[in-house]
Amino acid sequence: MTTALRACAAATLAVGMLACPPAGARPHAPPTPWEDPAGPPTEGDVWLKRLVGRYRIEGMVHVVAKGPCGQLPPDPAQSENPPPPPPVYCESVKGMADCVAIGSGPGVQCILQINWPDMYETVYPPEDDVGVFNLPGGVANLAPAMALFGLDPGKSALNYLLVDQKGLSEGGEGFNSGSRMVFRTPCVNWPTLRNAMRPASPVHRTCERIMRIDARSDAKALFLSVDFEIDEDPFTRYDLTLRRVPQAQTSQTKDSPATPPAGRQRR
Repeated sequence: MTTALRACAAATLAVGMLACPPAGARPHAPPTPWEDPAGPPTEGDVWLKRLVGRYRIEGMVHVVAKGPCGQLPPDPAQSENPPPPPPVYCESVKGMADCVAIGSGPGVQCILQINWPDMYETVYPPEDDVGVFNLPGGVANLAPAMALFGLDPGKSALNYLLVDQKGLSEGGEGFNSGSRMVFRTPCVNWPTLRNAMRPASPVHRTCERIMRIDARSDAKALFLSVDFEIDEDPFTRYDLTLRRVPQAQTSQTKDSPATPPAGRQRR
């Protein structure tokens, strides 16, 4: 992505954002693993057009490296001093997205407002490394955020750029299988994130972020999965469903992020 795209991303974040309801109750179902679809790849310009629309987002964030979701607390009747329940590292996600076509060529800009309760790893005595530590992907960073998708004419490839609420950007090329586009990029600000994690032996070396977007031609929803892999092992996963808002509910207003305010007319 070019410097111009990054400037566009920063400008977009200054526009008014969509309202988002607070996160709901904690889910109890583990995510279903992705299976790559069969069939020939969808042309990039055709796939991009399928992203356009306004969406309600729901799903879950699950730190899979810390165990399954929905662990039950111990039965107090089985012990006079029962241990505290194990932490459950999964949270519900709620949000909105507004994706519009931009530019003279195939391109899509999405404004995101996605929320979930932040998750940290808290270590208590008698452990040696007592403290509160970051979990890659556990802290909400997409409220607001902006994503750009477009074709790279020089490579005939599809690229994306994501700018989170802190202004940190990531992006790269994607490849598709059937109607699913897959983007694999290094984790943003990995050295800082690694130093904020619970110390590990051996020391963590790599962190990758794999994003999959399933946009079928006849679907009323998009399906998005984001996997954080530490040293090539699954660590955190987002499983999100983006349901299209009916056309009658998508009327634009002057405060909509998809329609910047017009300039003042001269008299």
